Amino acid sequence: MIDVNLSAVPHRNQCWKIILDAAGSTAAFDAADVTDPLMEVIRTLRNEQAVLLLDNCDLVAQEVAPDLVTLLECCPHIAVCATSRLTFNLYSECAFYVAPLVTKATTDSDSTPSPAAQLLHRNIERHCPENEPVANQEQLETVAHTLGGIPLALELAAVTISRAGLGNALELILSGADLGPPPFIDVPLRHRTTHDAVAWSLRMLDSRSHDMLLRMSLFESPFDLPTARMLMSQPELPTNVEVLSTLVTHSLLRQTVHSDGDATTYELFATVRMYCLRILRVDPVLAGRIQRDFLDRVCAMAAVTDGKATSVIVPPNFPRLTADHVSGIYSTVCRLIAHNELGRAVTIAGELTDVWVQHGY
Repeated sequence: MIDVNLSAVPHRNQCWKIILDAAGSTAAFDAADVTDPLMEVIRTLRNEQAVLLLDNCDLVAQEVAPDLVTLLECCPHIAVCATSRLTFNLYSECAFYVAPLVTKATTDSDSTPSPAAQLLHRNIERHCPENEPVANQEQLETVAHTLGGIPLALELAAVTISRAGLGNALELILSGADLGPPPFIDVPLRHRTTHDAVAWSLRMLDSRSHDMLLRMSLFESPFDLPTARMLMSQPELPTNVEVLSTLVTHSLLRQTVHSDGDATTYELFATVRMYCLRILRVDPVLAGRIQRDFLDRVCAMAAVTDGKATSVIVPPNFPRLTADHVSGIYSTVCRLIAHNELGRAVTIAGELTDVWVQHGY
């Protein structure tokens, strides 16, 4: 086993030099005749039988993917295993996606703790073994469900609970506060807090993807592709599909293909939403631009649904509001009220009376 941690390695050559060193080569990296460390790795491993483990290789995954083709062709007894938010996009690649743990709503009548709540409980006991075990299962389930069952978030939530108590920690989590850091000195910087983890992932995104993430954070219910068009500043369909795919592959957006095979919905992971809302809170100018455009588009959807004209330019095939959007639209109405735009809030609320009644609002 040749194990290398590439979490802090942003460049191809540096990656292969680290691998070469781990493989036990004595090659002089600075020598004039060593122009490509990949070739030195191939010469070192050509007759070896080993597993090359590339841990946390997100930053270089796309850059070294062509190199892996060459390596595997020249070293037939070498197998490559990698951990990354990105795939290499190789034909022979076998991708295993690690999904968040299953959670459940507190309204679920089944009394069996969800896997996410069980992990949260174990982490709490680990951080405060001298205290009585946490007994409020409903609050544990709420925390686990709010955090989307993400193991790192559950670990950091347990740290916060051990310091502030379950009730206070739950209030912090529901408010979108950052979680952590843990007391351990050997935790990587990207795992110190929930916001650190998300920020590390965002390093690999372009401005379009950043912009769409911020818009998604304002819409709290799952959404489909037509609704995603409403969330973007440039609603061209191919662009949306490309950006959505990027966010899914970077483990920032959850994609769900429903049983009928025709419907696909998307939803931000809880930690990503918390991070985006924090960004908007600390940048009022950016928040104002994003929120105004978002609210204009929601009002346009309401107008289309009601059959009325709107001053907002409505793209072709602009989605009509449905019951599936109800929680996101409700949050938008609350946001309008918070921004003292009472007239627009009343207009949307009035146009969607049947939806509110149907869903008990």
